Amino acid sequence: MPSGHTIRLTGAEVPQTVAALSKRLTQLGYEVEPGDGMVLLVDESADGGIDFEIDAHDPAEFAAEKILDILEERGWVELDDTAVSAEEEAEITDRLRRLGYIE
Repeated sequence: MPSGHTIRLTGAEVPQTVAALSKRLTQLGYEVEPGDGMVLLVDESADGGIDFEIDAHDPAEFAAEKILDILEERGWVELDDTAVSAEEEAEITDRLRRLGYIE
């Protein structure tokens, strides 16, 4: 079994947050193994982990981004804040169009 950093989640929407966090880490190029209430960020030179309590008011995607910020602070991941996926760009464009900012 691979080793790495274990991110243990408790609180609201744990399965959804595990899925969202795993997806984002994979998009960023990291190898992950999602589990029941946890995500293993595979890194053979690392061990240890964190516990994260998901706020009941945080949607899964938002909670995943909060966790990513913590992982970046610890130096476990590097986030490229300038990259926007094609899906995110389409969503932003659609919102701007609906709000009347663009045609």
